[in-house]
Amino acid sequence: MPSPADPGEPPARRDGPDREMVSFVAVSLLSLVTVLAQGVPETFLGWFGAIVGALAGGVAAQSAVVARLLDRGFDVVRVLRTVRWERVRWVLTMLARLTLGLAVCLALVLALPRAVSWARLELDGCPPPVALRLATTAEQLPTARELADAFAEHSDGGHGCRAAAIFVYAADPALTAEAVRLGWGAEHLLSLGPRPELWLPGSTHFTADLSALPVATEVRPVAATPIVLALPPEGTEVGAGPRTRTWAELLGAGERFGWSVARPDPAVSLTGHLATHAMYAGGLPPVDLERRLAQGLDRGGLPLGDELDLLCRHAAGGTTATGLVVTEQQLLRYQRDRELGDPCTPGGRRPPLRAVYPSDTLGLDFPAVRIGWPDASAEQDAQARAFLDWLDTPDGRAALAAVGLRTADRGSDLPAVEFVSAPPPGDQLAATLDAYERARRPGRVLLALDTSGSMAAPVAGTGRTRYDVAAAGIADVLRLRGPADEFGLWAFPRVGGARQLFPISADPLTAQRVETVLRGIRPQGPTPLYRTVADAVPAVRADTSSVQALVVLTDGEDTGSGPSRAQVLDRIRGQGVRVFVVAVGEASCGGAVAELAEATGGTCRQASFDSLPGAVADIFSLLWKGA
Repeated sequence: MPSPADPGEPPARRDGPDREMVSFVAVSLLSLVTVLAQGVPETFLGWFGAIVGALAGGVAAQSAVVARLLDRGFDVVRVLRTVRWERVRWVLTMLARLTLGLAVCLALVLALPRAVSWARLELDGCPPPVALRLATTAEQLPTARELADAFAEHSDGGHGCRAAAIFVYAADPALTAEAVRLGWGAEHLLSLGPRPELWLPGSTHFTADLSALPVATEVRPVAATPIVLALPPEGTEVGAGPRTRTWAELLGAGERFGWSVARPDPAVSLTGHLATHAMYAGGLPPVDLERRLAQGLDRGGLPLGDELDLLCRHAAGGTTATGLVVTEQQLLRYQRDRELGDPCTPGGRRPPLRAVYPSDTLGLDFPAVRIGWPDASAEQDAQARAFLDWLDTPDGRAALAAVGLRTADRGSDLPAVEFVSAPPPGDQLAATLDAYERARRPGRVLLALDTSGSMAAPVAGTGRTRYDVAAAGIADVLRLRGPADEFGLWAFPRVGGARQLFPISADPLTAQRVETVLRGIRPQGPTPLYRTVADAVPAVRADTSSVQALVVLTDGEDTGSGPSRAQVLDRIRGQGVRVFVVAVGEASCGGAVAELAEATGGTCRQASFDSLPGAVADIFSLLWKGA
């Protein structure tokens, strides 16, 4: 039998059970420390995976297979079989086992949560996404919806389960800022909507006072867009010349060549407000400017409203020599056949428009705001933060560019244009709006109220009828009237043989007097809508510079009229009187009433009986000059 010192036999192993245990414990503890160094687990599953992975690494390091492989590897070098080499081999064996143990541990820790998630997904399906609310402006509603959808697709992690579902709605940005400052109480839920975790106000003009709030807010400017003059190809001579033309010079060129310019209403559109500020700052007298801009709206048969209203109406048949004041972003959406609001969906052939960039133009700096309500869940806060972080990633910037906004990665398809995106100081913008209100033209408005039998139906949960709700809203709207504004009131069908309740006049009229007259009416009979519109438009028309409008409040379609819809359209087109319709109940803005409004430069507003007073007030705020 060969002796222990015989070089032909492998030496006896010196790492007995005590060394095996030391190796197991050392590898397991070091594996656990390595895992925890990457981040302390926050769930039971995370801790379970870390501990099991560490133990598995320790076990793997002691396996007989590993020992045999290591022994065979060391047997290659037979010449160095000395006692000293035995010690070195033990150290190298421990290092090799430690490395293997750590590799097994980390592999198991990384694979276990994914395996459990996969199993849960297969067995239970997708977990419900985290619900977020995003408030934005009416002008940015289509844009915000597209950004929310792009983020939701990004949040699915590649396994088809979206981590977030974002409900997007429009709310007045100034009122939203006030509601955030006041904590978003019950009155704000009724007037604006649900409390948002995210907000896209369009400009940091509305976020200036949010930094000192007890509510945690985070404001990040993520994009920008300049305000431009959009011209049809026929208006080349208006925009021709150097790129240094100011707003005043472009408006002057338009007047010389017989072109008009239409601007969004500054009272409802931030784009209109900022453009007006730039025009006033350029030395244009407000009264003269407002007269010319009003003529542009009338001449083009364009609605009173925001930039989406102007572009949508132009898309329906822009054949007049009128340029539009809009943002580059919304013009790009128009050119790319993107959605411009519910009535202006993609798919139609839009008349071409091109951008002219005034040298003194302003822009919108488009911030994204996260609102950290104290009682929001950790998941909501995490997803709201993730949305803001995503907007600053290549995918997020690509989504911003896709909706027409300029980002740090501007791209080669947009011209290099210098413009100021930061808003002017708040006091200067307030002064601009005051000057606009003084310079704007007054309104001559006739309101035709539906008093048919269907208006006697009760409104659930109110204890009032449809007619009661409508009458209260009409009386309340008189508070918006200024001394130069005219108002008249009709009821249809005929009441006591006379349709006229109050003639169109600038004479003072109290809400109490209107309420008294309306209380004496009992809703009954059919709905002669066409006949009423055909008769009322000539009654409104007058030789005046005032904006002339007919506002119809109805809960149903036409019944009992003589003329057809086509005959009514022929009678009201080109009369200079805008027809506005507030549709409630069974009436729909998807029907004939919308066509009557659009043919005259008016609009149709779909409203519930809860929102009816606000809808009526919104229309009259566009039409009346006010105090």
